[in-house]
Amino acid sequence: MTDKYRLNINTLPENLVAFNTSLIKNTKTVWIDKKQISKLNPSLANDKEFLENFSFGIPSDFISADLFDNKYKKKLYADRYGSDLGGNGGSARCGYLDNFHLKGVGKTPLSGAEDTWHSYGGFSLVEAMCEIIYSKIFEKIMPRGVVSCFGIIFTGEKTALRPTFEGERNNIRGKGCILVRSSSIRPAHLIPNQSYTAQRDDYLWLFKDTYRVRTINQKINLLLGGRKNYIKFIGNFLSSCADQFSFSFINRIYHGAINASNIEISGKWLDLTTATFVSHSFNYQNRENMYAFNDERDAILHIAGEVLHQYDKYNNLFSNKSILECYYMSQYKAYFRANLITAIGLPKKCYNILKENIDYRLFSDIVKNLIENKKTKRNTLKISISCDPLFHYINTLYLDLLFNRCKIQAFQKTVNLSKSISKIKNYNCFIKSCIIRLYRRTLLTPIYYRENIIKQLLLYEHKIFDRHSYSSFIEEFISTTEWIFREDECTKTTIIKTKKIAIDYDAIADNYVLYIFEKSEKIIIDFFSDMFYFVSKYDSEVVVCGFSCISFLNEIKSTFCNIERG
Repeated sequence: MTDKYRLNINTLPENLVAFNTSLIKNTKTVWIDKKQISKLNPSLANDKEFLENFSFGIPSDFISADLFDNKYKKKLYADRYGSDLGGNGGSARCGYLDNFHLKGVGKTPLSGAEDTWHSYGGFSLVEAMCEIIYSKIFEKIMPRGVVSCFGIIFTGEKTALRPTFEGERNNIRGKGCILVRSSSIRPAHLIPNQSYTAQRDDYLWLFKDTYRVRTINQKINLLLGGRKNYIKFIGNFLSSCADQFSFSFINRIYHGAINASNIEISGKWLDLTTATFVSHSFNYQNRENMYAFNDERDAILHIAGEVLHQYDKYNNLFSNKSILECYYMSQYKAYFRANLITAIGLPKKCYNILKENIDYRLFSDIVKNLIENKKTKRNTLKISISCDPLFHYINTLYLDLLFNRCKIQAFQKTVNLSKSISKIKNYNCFIKSCIIRLYRRTLLTPIYYRENIIKQLLLYEHKIFDRHSYSSFIEEFISTTEWIFREDECTKTTIIKTKKIAIDYDAIADNYVLYIFEKSEKIIIDFFSDMFYFVSKYDSEVVVCGFSCISFLNEIKSTFCNIERG
């Protein structure tokens, strides 16, 4: 999106409602993305400066007044917006401070009366950790990224409501925090709120939202230079979302709470406390009132349609929404082809040679039809990921290639063309590298299941706060993206990397290299079945981020045993 079509929160002051906060005493840093925040303000990479700048909030039933130092005050701004907000008028527990957005600062003037979880003012450390982890993972792997999260501040042992092991919401108190992230403009900022009920008489003026929405939409028309540029503005949003949601669908990534307030106008995601990886085996849905996995891309058309309706309404214009719908679906299909490459195990660079290839386009359409079939909605992820239809189909095709029995010529030609630009000259070795990337991106995604993350985090809830434990937990998850989702081609392909060991496949020598970190030892083994036997004796679980990967290695062993030993 060009700068001409960019907006920021300060462009639309009509959305902002000021409120006063005080410094919260005895806060502690949980984790800071020092590299990223240094780009904005190097001093904030310092723990002391970070706490002094962002440890602000409002006294409540969860953080009593005696925990505040009223000598130090700051004015924050809650942002008004529409969408399905459970009776809130916008940010019920968030406030803007300069170019930062603080989540968990207490009940803002926009807090309503219906949705306790979002309107009591606090933010669970468990949920903040989930949001940071998914934000940093998606920031690295998704084409349009996410709204940047810079750090977490611990506010106390009983300062928030916390979820259960199943991720359900309840009235149990636990560790609370403030999440510091970047400011953002969302589609919800441009549409009306029809459910807000003010909790105080002096906030009743906020109830009528017509003036705000009319003023904003007329101002945007002027800022962008009229209807033609506004359509380009909406088109940029749709194109970005087509890229983002085609990637998330292919790679089994579920936002879990898509609406007009949980996505930026640039297409970036935010509010990722309900995010998770899923399987294509069924249509996962975390709650009845949320879009299911297969349907999240359709939410964008509803969001864009409402935004465009408000613009037309207050500028006395009429737009043909069907044209934008056709544009979105054509962009989605194009980005689907681009984003499919790495999901099926091919190196990312192959798209440059495949994007205009008729065989690859045909194969992409076959895969799209395969995984877009409507499936039964389910609210559990307890199913073998190896049953995933995309994984099963591509895995079968690779094995058919190796044994000269592939009947899908479009796939065979796609792989052969990709092989032509590879550094790996041996055909079988190239296919084995592709299979490893396919297995990694599919069979290891349960590491990132929300249930796996929350269950581990809740164990910390019963312990005294220890920054090192939380910080290490975050860093361990982030580090996995460097090898699980690596998209470029290497002659050595990482199969697994834990705190104890790493295994690489050397496609030039056609053997496997085991690194044992504590012994600084390197062992070369010719067959993966022998490697599996050796590793399982040394480390029976092969744990990555609390998830046992032994079944993943066993799947590779079973597949490669037939290839390597005939």
